[in-house]
Amino acid sequence: MYKTGTASFNREYLVTWFRTSLNDVCADGETTGNTASQLQLEYKPVDITPDRIYFSVLLASSAELKVSFGGSSYTIKDWDYMPDGAVVQGGNVVIDYSVPQGISADCPSGVTNWNPWVGSKAGAGSVSGVPPRDLSEQTCVQGWGEGNFDDLCRFTCKYGYCPSGACICTNFGKALDQPKSTGIVGYPGNGDDNYGGLCTFACNLGYCPPTACATEKQRPYVPTTSPFNPDTCIKGGGHGVVSRLCAWTCKYGFCPIHRLRNYPRVGNTQ
Repeated sequence: MYKTGTASFNREYLVTWFRTSLNDVCADGETTGNTASQLQLEYKPVDITPDRIYFSVLLASSAELKVSFGGSSYTIKDWDYMPDGAVVQGGNVVIDYSVPQGISADCPSGVTNWNPWVGSKAGAGSVSGVPPRDLSEQTCVQGWGEGNFDDLCRFTCKYGYCPSGACICTNFGKALDQPKSTGIVGYPGNGDDNYGGLCTFACNLGYCPPTACATEKQRPYVPTTSPFNPDTCIKGGGHGVVSRLCAWTCKYGFCPIHRLRNYPRVGNTQ
């Protein structure tokens, strides 16, 4: 796809992945999300790994997903992401997959295995799957941003403006028709030029959120750190003989949660 701009396939596939035990029934094994050795803010795995069953499929056209689990059946019609040119599939069964692995409330040695089980199956028949347009003919049609940038990015990305410094594009496709131009000039609401292009684009199309944009130019503001930096620990502590050492290392971002105690995180000030 990325070498030629297009791709084709003749078999449909389903891939599913999930953890084999629930996230809060066993010990976490001192596993963390992120690692303090890279000066990253650590998270407990239970806080960032929800109990979910994930699916990804390669289809010649869109389809309805039906899942049977725990004696109940579920129908999912709206996928998180759909490729460009998706159309409604007929009522025939494309892929019927009986997953050989279950989800249990027990864990080997009493410790959660955070690695997912992954399974896949191909459809029985052959298909002719070809994208409706070349990659060079597609633009961003869906995206998001961090924190206060999120609402702006969700609006601008769907109309093709998704600057990589502030937003993350999550889907490409045929360009959507933009709303009629209002002629309103947008400026960063707090004077931070990181919002400049987004506010200019969004306000002109009728979306000018007061939490991020203004219609009058504001006094320039230069943040001391990038608003896109990840959160970091700047304060923490420990117990006994290491308490003073912990207090010192935590304020510089090294605060492993299974050894020390970090206080509520804040925006990166380093």
